[in-house]
Amino acid sequence: MDAADTIHNEWFPVANAANVTGNSMHPFQVLDQRYLLLCDSAGSVFVTVDTCPHRGARLSLGSFDGQRLQCAYHGWEFEAAGRCVHQPAHPDRTPSLSAALQPVSIREQYGLWWVCGGDEPKNIPTFAAFAEGRGTSLVMNAARVESSGPRIIENFLDQAHFPYIHADYLGQTPHTEIGRYGVDIVDGELHLTNCVVWQPNPGPRATKGGPVHYDYTVSHPYAA
Repeated sequence: MDAADTIHNEWFPVANAANVTGNSMHPFQVLDQRYLLLCDSAGSVFVTVDTCPHRGARLSLGSFDGQRLQCAYHGWEFEAAGRCVHQPAHPDRTPSLSAALQPVSIREQYGLWWVCGGDEPKNIPTFAAFAEGRGTSLVMNAARVESSGPRIIENFLDQAHFPYIHADYLGQTPHTEIGRYGVDIVDGELHLTNCVVWQPNPGPRATKGGPVHYDYTVSHPYAA
């Protein structure tokens, strides 16, 4: 199995849990696939591919009242858990199970909803600092970047560009040297430790520039 296949078994954060409230639907896209997240009136969450099994219309163009999702094309209605319960063109017929929306793996962790579109989900990335309550955890809004996923991760891990692209903030010439740092695989994740870069303002109490230490974790090619 190549990387293009295995990447679908990874987990991707798709929504801030605080924004997923009852009677709401949230369309999103991961790895060029459109999905739809539903949160019913009881707060239960269901995710499916954003495509009606009838004629392929986007379900997110329809309506959702917290109990039923109605496709905008032919009016098919689905319960919040995916079962088709009404087909207006044949109102007296009980819809077959083959008309149901297929669930996609979904899990809430770290204040986010995560989705895995593959058949063999791996583990959600672990963040020990979150569980230990060290520091402050922030859930940031999504930002569109005109680049590929692996290129963004490469940039995130690259400290050598700090003195040039982020001059006088994250780095400063002539302090351009990047020393050796630790590289290990821990439980299938890439860990980079003791990465040191000189910064002109290394902390809120700093009175002069100095070294700042970073640790990085890469759980899969699109997540760091």
